[in-house]
Amino acid sequence: MQTIYNDLMTNYTILRSTYNSLLNNYNGLLANYISLLTEYAALQNKYDTLSTDYNNTIAIHETLLETYNAQSADHNTLNSKYQALLDKDNALQLDYDSLNSSRSMIQASYDFLNTTYTSLNQTYVDLESQINDFTQRISASENALNGDKIVMAIFIATLACLIILIAYIKKKETKPYLVIRKETVTLKPNKNQ
Repeated sequence: MQTIYNDLMTNYTILRSTYNSLLNNYNGLLANYISLLTEYAALQNKYDTLSTDYNNTIAIHETLLETYNAQSADHNTLNSKYQALLDKDNALQLDYDSLNSSRSMIQASYDFLNTTYTSLNQTYVDLESQINDFTQRISASENALNGDKIVMAIFIATLACLIILIAYIKKKETKPYLVIRKETVTLKPNKNQ
């Protein structure tokens, strides 16, 4: 029995040692469990906060998605309007290019006509200058002609006075004059015949 007792005591010591070791492990695990439980509580709080943030973010996301969908429709409408305006711009650009080419042709015609006008205006100025020159010549000629007319009138008046004077002088002179009478004249026969 002593052996049994010793065996039991040995077993008891081993068990006690194992128990103490397990108790130490348990205490370490318990301390670790409390630390992990504290961490778990902190993580659970973070999880709850993140879950709340997630739910709020989901709500914000849904609101933003609704806003996006509304703005996407607006974007599509505005894009359609933009395309329509772009088409109008292209059409207007074509019209502008057409008008600009027409303007270039009109400008060329204008320049040609302006050159022609300038040439004709210069011709007009030259002709007007010649007309003024001729007018001055005519005036000078008329003035000279008036002087010539006066001289001619004096000459004609002098000539008329001279003729009158000659006629007067001749009238005063006695001139033989011829009287015609009616008489019968007979011819004498010629002896030669």
